[in-house]
Amino acid sequence: MLLLNTPIITSDEDQPIVYSLYIGYDATFNLKICLKKFFYEGKKEEETVCAVIDKDNSYLLAKKVNVTMVNLPAYLAKEFDYNITNPSCSKVERIFSDMIDYILNKDIPYSIVSDDKLKM
Repeated sequence: MLLLNTPIITSDEDQPIVYSLYIGYDATFNLKICLKKFFYEGKKEEETVCAVIDKDNSYLLAKKVNVTMVNLPAYLAKEFDYNITNPSCSKVERIFSDMIDYILNKDIPYSIVSDDKLKM
């Protein structure tokens, strides 16, 4: 479970695959930007991939954008609110990619973690 969990965007929920993008902190205040994929056909599985920024670098990112760490998830969610109605899965993936590019442009290190290594 993420603290200050802030949804960013979810693809059209009437499709057999739904992507959801959200941001928040884990229990040790590592910032996680997560892309969750829900597969409603077949086994009804989920897959999650997160860009993880450790606590110290989350603080550095907050400082660079002039917000507190508490407000950082909401700030980034607003920054990447493209106001798209019923976005496709590819648009949600593009926003995830845009967020990673943004972090890279701020010179903030991150790691990519997927399903079996996630502790949420």
